[in-house]
Amino acid sequence: MFEKIFIVEDEIGAAHRIVRACRKLGVEVLMTRSSAPNESAPESSTESLEESASFIAFESSPAEEAERLLDVALERGAQAIHVGFLGLSQQIPFLQGALSRSLHCVGASTLNESLRDRVEARRRAAELGIQTVPALWSGPSVEVDAAAAEWSPQTLVHARRAGETSPALLWQEREAAGALPPFEALADGWIDRPRHVEITLLRDAGGSVLLLPECERSIRWRFGRVLDECPSPALQLRRGGEAKREVLRELALRFVEGMDFVGILSLRFLLDVRGQWHFCAAEPGLSPKHSLLEMATGLDLIELQLRIAAGEEIPEESKKLTSNYHAVMAYLRAEDPDAGLRPTQGEIESMRWPPLPQGRVRIEPWVLPPVFVDGNVQPCIAQLGASGLVRHRALLLLDRLLATMQVRPLKHNASCLRGILADESFRAGQYDCAFLERSVGALATDP
Repeated sequence: MFEKIFIVEDEIGAAHRIVRACRKLGVEVLMTRSSAPNESAPESSTESLEESASFIAFESSPAEEAERLLDVALERGAQAIHVGFLGLSQQIPFLQGALSRSLHCVGASTLNESLRDRVEARRRAAELGIQTVPALWSGPSVEVDAAAAEWSPQTLVHARRAGETSPALLWQEREAAGALPPFEALADGWIDRPRHVEITLLRDAGGSVLLLPECERSIRWRFGRVLDECPSPALQLRRGGEAKREVLRELALRFVEGMDFVGILSLRFLLDVRGQWHFCAAEPGLSPKHSLLEMATGLDLIELQLRIAAGEEIPEESKKLTSNYHAVMAYLRAEDPDAGLRPTQGEIESMRWPPLPQGRVRIEPWVLPPVFVDGNVQPCIAQLGASGLVRHRALLLLDRLLATMQVRPLKHNASCLRGILADESFRAGQYDCAFLERSVGALATDP
């Protein structure tokens, strides 16, 4: 195991989670920290981190200062780098610099273009005989505006190394930046009533692969997650679901076969009404929403991530994984249910969480009061999870948490989340990616 690791993470909740895993393994921690005041990180949270980590300050953004930060980390004895939960475009300079300095990379040890490039990932899948989401359009980003005139506002645009967004948001981002350099972009074609399902795998240096249970991520709004489940009701509750699950797992193994990759990888698919899988994207590293998987499996994925990066094999007990729990995760967002889930902004002065069964509930705030939140910039306030031996119990426990928690005075989407949990089609597991778009008006008030 490493003696010292450099963590690039400016989100307080995620930083705590990674540092906690390092302390458990006896690993010393270096971390990035902005030299500018961070209003979303109260003194209590930074003080607790200072007890467990040393800091390297940056002025602008970690990605822009990657070379200097890596040099300082190397001088101070770091043997590995953990890129936290940074986006793809921010990870690249750190991974390039780490590999050139012979630093181990936790989470994803390769710059394989099929993992770092949204467009190239689709090409690889197609070459392997994996059906992909049909392309509505592809070309240079400078031509997106003209092409987007005839698209739906819900059309997803995939930008190389930069995740996904809508045509309108892509235009706004370019305007805000003045002029971004051209890049290749890909717009998704239409699939009728799809379900968004993600499968995550771990791969060690010896080539052993551990496939985790799939996650359903179909309840989305403004391209952000609202409510996730594990395992997927589409496969758990419907006839033929187990056969579809086996196909999904085979496709995931086929995608990584022969690939130079060690770490954690999530593969995203759409499931159409005919039961066919369509590959969307590959996401190397661990998602900030990985708690859902941990609740369903009982695994500590950050600890596994660190062990694999240090050259250890996937433990035998993990390979015998069985998912005994159903887990559900809700994302408390700064959005007004009575105004069509429009983003809200304002102060959060207090947060109160009810005492609920330990081990079956996870409360992970993304901000801590007092704090100003702008839903147009970062809508997520907290992620709230619950698990049970059966799906119905997990849903009831999450509803109880949402009914008794208090986040004031900022308006948020808790009543909408409770409305989803009470919806008959949702409770039956019969929903798709357009569920919230169709239902948002009916979910405006408490059930």
